[in-house]
Amino acid sequence: MTDPYPILEVEQKGIGTLEEMGSKSKFWHTHPEDDDYWLFKFPRCNSGEHWAEKIAAEIADRIGIPHARVELAVFQDTKGSSTKSFVSDGQELVHGNQLLSWCVSGYDPKIEYNQSSHILPNIWSVADQVFTHHKSKTAAKLRLAEYIVFDALIGNTDRHHENWGILR
Repeated sequence: MTDPYPILEVEQKGIGTLEEMGSKSKFWHTHPEDDDYWLFKFPRCNSGEHWAEKIAAEIADRIGIPHARVELAVFQDTKGSSTKSFVSDGQELVHGNQLLSWCVSGYDPKIEYNQSSHILPNIWSVADQVFTHHKSKTAAKLRLAEYIVFDALIGNTDRHHENWGILR
């Protein structure tokens, strides 16, 4: 019988750069079977964050919400999760904190906790300013609304301004 959730073995030779964004330790690596980039995340001790990431991705898949591919992983006997990069060649991910600092007067992108300006009207303002066509603005707002409902469904309380963005 095949394991429905195989564990990705992250190899030392595939390790790339550290990822500075966010509060958890993580690093980029290549997948051992291809050269795609993945992000290995160390979970906080006894938090279950690694399997929660996998479950969230599986639920998103089942209900048709676009999501990054997530696999359970292990690096040097430490369990974690690994997420495949969703940024294609020639694309750039612009994070929410950057977008908000460009579009909302006085927004400080460096504040990590209790960012009082990270609110829905300001996020809507980003969509209004970044997207030029009405259909694009509406599509962006609908996608954001899907993620807000999805976060409520899975109990995600970690939707801060560094873990959403726009690909360009």
